[in-house]
Amino acid sequence: MRQIRGTDLEHQIKATYCDLAVKIGGKLRLLIEVKSAGSSLADNHLRQVIDYGAHQGIHWVILTNAVEWRLIRIYVANQISHEEVCRFDLAGVSPKNQDHLQQLFLFAKEGLTTDAMDAFHQQAQLFNKFTVAAIVCSEPVVSVVRRELRRLFPDLKVAPENLATLIAEEVIKREAVEGDKAKEASARINKALKKMERAKRKEAAIV
Repeated sequence: MRQIRGTDLEHQIKATYCDLAVKIGGKLRLLIEVKSAGSSLADNHLRQVIDYGAHQGIHWVILTNAVEWRLIRIYVANQISHEEVCRFDLAGVSPKNQDHLQQLFLFAKEGLTTDAMDAFHQQAQLFNKFTVAAIVCSEPVVSVVRRELRRLFPDLKVAPENLATLIAEEVIKREAVEGDKAKEASARINKALKKMERAKRKEAAIV
């Protein structure tokens, strides 16, 4: 394999080696574990590349078999965890699809030098089914829906908490309102709402 400028082939990690290491400005930025072309990417392959990244203290790793590409964000706190930020099949990429091009850019040198991975990850955290579900279930939106129901049907009596339960349990898919990601989205929305409320109080105090 011909070495590409800015990369290390067979980057040593303790007693083993990762296939590719990408450096930006001399600093290790990304590890890439490459499996044989077309082979299945198994869970043990994923654990392997996550262990590599965690031991090197970096946040981003890629697992690929040259056809399927997976971009993984690693978190190292009390314990090692990870999140798959994007995945695509190179054979299915269309140059006319803007989402495909955006994902490809993450793997380009220009994307690495402009922190495109972090920006894409932040966008993915904010714009997803969990965040939208949390917004729809939030008090301001429930109030708007309740107000509209009462405007259309004046005789209808519905308590806010009953409407919130209906939305969460029967309108929205369960997978979008349950689990760790749903809890994280809900906490993020509550934090944003409190920040807006503090800003309003501060503005009112100035006036």
